[in-house]
Amino acid sequence: MKTIITLIIFVIIQFAKAGDLQVDDKLAQNAVAVVRVSLMFADSGLPHSPFRIYSVHTIRILKNDSHEVFRDLLVRAFKDKPGIPDGESNIYLQRYDPVKKELSDDKDYGLWILVGGDATKGVSNVNMETSK
Repeated sequence: MKTIITLIIFVIIQFAKAGDLQVDDKLAQNAVAVVRVSLMFADSGLPHSPFRIYSVHTIRILKNDSHEVFRDLLVRAFKDKPGIPDGESNIYLQRYDPVKKELSDDKDYGLWILVGGDATKGVSNVNMETSK
């Protein structure tokens, strides 16, 4: 009997954790990729660059329409906008074309940037409990 109760509790906990990783369909519409990450550090970037650069550790790939294999990666967001928060979160990514200096619809060329260039359209499911 104790084994069954323990198993049921374990299954409930697993479903609760899985719910935390739900993809926000509205945000994912414009994303090439959706990745569950943990922020390692943020860098203010070069002085005249419009970007802040975030180094993130990949926990789980939730969507990937590109041909890239995700590991730890660098993600950009505009300096004057909110970026990737501490802890774990789902990030919604698109490409930025460094030659044209604009957000791009290309799935395989360019730098990774949060959808729309900031957290309001590019981050969900934040779990601050996992921050350092």
